[in-house]
Amino acid sequence: MKRIKDQQGFTLFESVCVLLIVSILSIIPVLKYTQWQQQRSINQQLNQFERLYEKCQQHAIMTGFPSLIEVDSNRQSIFFTYSKNGKNQMEILNIGNGLSVQVYKLEGIDKLTLSSSTGRPSSLMIFTFIDVVNQVSIEYKVQMTNSKVMRHEEKL
Repeated sequence: MKRIKDQQGFTLFESVCVLLIVSILSIIPVLKYTQWQQQRSINQQLNQFERLYEKCQQHAIMTGFPSLIEVDSNRQSIFFTYSKNGKNQMEILNIGNGLSVQVYKLEGIDKLTLSSSTGRPSSLMIFTFIDVVNQVSIEYKVQMTNSKVMRHEEKL
């Protein structure tokens, strides 16, 4: 057999190095996509909280029956109860995927009642969501005077 002296090609070491670089570069987008999915899930839960609070408030005004918002910190759930067509409806927001909820009762009351016809809250209450992914605390402060919920974010 004759050996060819001008044989060209890559060595095993060069091939492994290229394979390693390509593998590392392909993992980065997958990690970013996972972080993006978690952030999207957190934003959806916060938006759903805002939407359900507003829905309870609107039903209290429109139906003339009070609405009720209750937080179960142990189960990480928020229960929104309102009257629709003369029957009580309940929607549950389950908190998870990098987010936790706590409630601070300023008057020692476990539930927040939105009064009939005005939609005003019965007491001052602060809903605090902890975003463990981004290390952010998101507070929703319920105002009694104008029935609005103010959102405040703070880095942990």
